[in-house]
Amino acid sequence: MASYRGSFLVLDSEDEYDLTSPNGKKAFRDQLAGAAYESDRLSKRVQRGKRLKAMRNEPHVSSRPFGFEPDGVTLRESEASEIRAAAERLLAGETQDRIVTDLNARGVRTSYGKVWTGPSLRQLMLRERNAGRVVHNGAVVGRLPGTAILSEDTYGRLVALYTARRRGRPISQGYELSSLAFCGLCGHHLSGRPRPQLRPYEDGEVRRQYWCQKRPVHGGCGRISVDQRDLDRHVAALVIAILADPRHAEAVEATARATADARQEIEAQLSEAERTADVLAERLGRGEITLRRHDAAATPLDTRIADLRRHLDELDAAPGMEVSAAVVAASRQEWRRRWSVATVGERRNLVRQALRGRRIVVSPADPHDRTNVTLRVTII
Repeated sequence: MASYRGSFLVLDSEDEYDLTSPNGKKAFRDQLAGAAYESDRLSKRVQRGKRLKAMRNEPHVSSRPFGFEPDGVTLRESEASEIRAAAERLLAGETQDRIVTDLNARGVRTSYGKVWTGPSLRQLMLRERNAGRVVHNGAVVGRLPGTAILSEDTYGRLVALYTARRRGRPISQGYELSSLAFCGLCGHHLSGRPRPQLRPYEDGEVRRQYWCQKRPVHGGCGRISVDQRDLDRHVAALVIAILADPRHAEAVEATARATADARQEIEAQLSEAERTADVLAERLGRGEITLRRHDAAATPLDTRIADLRRHLDELDAAPGMEVSAAVVAASRQEWRRRWSVATVGERRNLVRQALRGRRIVVSPADPHDRTNVTLRVTII
């Protein structure tokens, strides 16, 4: 663009336009309109090409996605296995931060060669490509050829898990006994919650408790609560004592192993699904998520819960657990060590193993000794 002797000229590679004259202005406007038209046509062709490519089950790839080769279709198994392992650990109750730390410590990097962060791992785990889906403009229009990294069931559980998470909540290792302990008054399972309005623990952590959450539909009585750490410690001592008793091991070993193992796995999945459904309902009630987002995550979750309950009804044998000779011979000290290094998910499995279908029931506190959890807990 140049200006001289009272003129105002616009120069491009092919022509010049004098914006001080009517003809120059008209030519310049015509040129702008033509350029905009060509730009719109190009954009439309690109969009049409992407849509046609998606409908042919060919994903649009601008850079290599983690877990795939540059074509966006062929799996890079070394990375795909990391995605599967991370999904299993998340669904088992392990924290996202712990997985991020482990990935970075082992030198696993993103497809851009960067270290992992919480947001980048979350984005990876919620990527629909992992389930073999081809997405265009937010809608699934096809499927990638071959076997997906994650099954539809696993991917759906991950979506529900992340949707149920509350943003900005204090970092926590989770509640070991959520949905495993029950109210002694109404029989509803207990849920975990932080209690920031109470005096914190001596180490500065937010005080937490298990409580019988009262809801209009399928809720509890709201009359039972117990400190999280007190109940966790008491139940841990009971579990260790049970698992370290050889008589328990022999009794468990005498049960029908195949049916028992199947029942244990179903109960673990049912407990996880019910806990996730509870959290989704809480977030909806607090207005943290919309009804549409809640339904998108809850609908497949409700179907999964119904299926799991039906499978449980079909099992007519008592739950059990296969115990090896090493487990039978394990000392109480060894079980303490196992408990101390176990993740939240692993501890929950140990609790189920010790209970063998029984329930942890928490009764109201004794008015004369409210801090004594031992008097309140029974296993039936």
